[in-house]
Amino acid sequence: MRLLEMRPNMSLDGAKDIRRLVQTSVLGGRLTGGDLLEVSDTLAAAHSLRAALLRTGETLPILGKLTFELTELREVEAAIRQAINDQGEVLDSASDLLKRLRREEKTTHDRLTARLRDIVASPLGRQVLQEPFITTRDDRYVLAVKADMRGQIKGLIHDISSSGATVFMEPLAAVELGNAWREIRLAERNEVERILRDLTAHVGTHGEQIQENVRIIAQVDLALAKARLAAGSRATLPRLTEPSAQEAQSSVVLHEARHPLLKGNVVPISVEIGRDFQALVISGPNTGGKTVTIKTIGLLALMAQAGLAVPADEGSALSVFDGVYADIGDEQSIQQSLSTFSSHMGNIVQILGKVTGSSLVLLDELGAGTDPQDGTAIARAILSDLVDKGVTTVVTTHHSELKAFAHSTTGVENASVEFDPVSLAPTYRLIVGVPGRSNALAIAQSLGLPRGIIEEARSDIGTTEAEVESLLGSIQEERIRAQDERAEAERLREEIEDVRARLAAREERVVEEERRVGMVRRAEVQVLAEELKSRLRHLSRRINSLVGEKGRKELAALQTEMAEVNRKLEGPEWRAAPAADALEPLTPGDRVNLEEVEPTAEVISGPDEKQMMDVQIGAMRVRLHRDRVKGKDKRPAPPWENVTISKAALSRAQVGPEFWVHGMRAKQAVKAVDEYLEKASMAGHHRVRIIHGKGRWILRSAIQDSLGDHPLVGMFHDAEPEEGGEGVTIVDI
Repeated sequence: MRLLEMRPNMSLDGAKDIRRLVQTSVLGGRLTGGDLLEVSDTLAAAHSLRAALLRTGETLPILGKLTFELTELREVEAAIRQAINDQGEVLDSASDLLKRLRREEKTTHDRLTARLRDIVASPLGRQVLQEPFITTRDDRYVLAVKADMRGQIKGLIHDISSSGATVFMEPLAAVELGNAWREIRLAERNEVERILRDLTAHVGTHGEQIQENVRIIAQVDLALAKARLAAGSRATLPRLTEPSAQEAQSSVVLHEARHPLLKGNVVPISVEIGRDFQALVISGPNTGGKTVTIKTIGLLALMAQAGLAVPADEGSALSVFDGVYADIGDEQSIQQSLSTFSSHMGNIVQILGKVTGSSLVLLDELGAGTDPQDGTAIARAILSDLVDKGVTTVVTTHHSELKAFAHSTTGVENASVEFDPVSLAPTYRLIVGVPGRSNALAIAQSLGLPRGIIEEARSDIGTTEAEVESLLGSIQEERIRAQDERAEAERLREEIEDVRARLAAREERVVEEERRVGMVRRAEVQVLAEELKSRLRHLSRRINSLVGEKGRKELAALQTEMAEVNRKLEGPEWRAAPAADALEPLTPGDRVNLEEVEPTAEVISGPDEKQMMDVQIGAMRVRLHRDRVKGKDKRPAPPWENVTISKAALSRAQVGPEFWVHGMRAKQAVKAVDEYLEKASMAGHHRVRIIHGKGRWILRSAIQDSLGDHPLVGMFHDAEPEEGGEGVTIVDI
């Protein structure tokens, strides 16, 4: 997934499953030109893959190590490419003999056809020929002669037309040339056969390495397919867990999980099994989403163990199950009565004989297909057995007794698929902690069942059953109200947190701005001081050669200005009190923390007798007093991020958006561009210009070849003609 973020267009074009072809070559068979072309394309794909991932060892350690094991067989690829063209035909250049034979074959063929055309154009030919054209029979050139005129021309008869009116004759005058042409063709065919066998043997010699390359390419191809599936389904990587010695139970934690095969506006589910309970009993009306829920849990568990990202939100976690067992079936598609129950029980019996505490069991409509009382008793006993074994279990049911069992049994929890009592339609939301209602009477009434029948059915339902259904309805209504109130409270809490965060950010910006302004002022004065010192040294060298007051006045003015700058730099307003470890020895190479400067600095030269020292802050070299150092930085050196200060003061310390390599050697230019791109990236540039000139395109080719594999480069292209054309490469960082 990180590879596709870095290289969205990453592909393995050209790679094919050539294992059968390689096995043929190992066994001494002969491959065709097309077969060898597939081998060459696959080897080229292996080389490209290795080159693309070779420099990503730190970023992509697993893929980098895998592709590092690819064997580069460029000599095999080159041998095939030098002998076979893109159409799978053997090239003339494959051997000197083949080139000579094909040249002779063309010459002989031209002489043969010229001889036959002379006969066709002659007076005799116009008289005896049925048609004025040259054709072939049995790979020999012949003429179509009238049957009653065949005595007029000497030759060999190779065929007779179906009507008998035409005989196809090879004139004796052309037989010798025909024989020579045929001999050359046979020799050419034998040479082609030899070349193909030699190339096949070359492939067979490296058969084991090629087979290993194909295996690695296939593994990367599968990984890319998994990553593209994840990108297309907004999937995330779940945390995989294994039962610990202290807690042997497995678990399922899914946040906003979606069935991987459903399209459109899918209602997600959130469920957590394994912490407070080990078995979940889902109830509710038909078509409410119970079966989809248990299929989602099972499919996502299998996807995770197959190395696939799952369509769920961040924070989801799944145990590594030793088996995922399911008994899921649509009753309408199975024979009814005893056969349905027998089918389900047969599956469940096999499951109970295999499960462990590290298994996941999914049972749809547990206890259905038989007498409700017997089915409930069996379902309760099966569920109790699975809970005793510590098996992570999810079942669906319509039995009220099973809901009551889940409510009263430790380790078992109820859940329901939500049902809108007003619209009498499912919402497909999973609610954990509340059993569901079947709503059969309400659904039947909405479908038009007469009121009298509905009332009679309601009166037949036991008092306790009716009270349970009524209680479930009240619980769901209360839960909906509590959910709305909790959502409103959460919204208000988020608003308060947002206001608090904005206030904190504003306060931080104010402090940062004050710190930055101070640092900028110090940096500007320091750069100004360095410039003045440079000018002073320059004028000191010239003053001895100057005659008159002009030079002495200029020097005196600079000395006065320099003294003022030094006074400011060394004054109390530019220094704080010495740090606790101010007397700690400092040597070149130490990294130190400076007052009011966030990035760490590197010591270039230690304190002199006046306690002045040189330090490097990113691209800027600054001379300052020892008191400005708070202490050594014990942490690993972080990458320098440029501090925004005035362009006039630090123009020389910044990395610009253009880099000039014109005049360098190719190797030197590639290294320089690589270093420049790192600095430009840290400086915050998103697009830069590499100026290399045109010439013979040597610099341009070397630089653009290196950019193709550079981890910081997104895209690159030649500049527009008015911006330098092929003499400039534009790089997006």
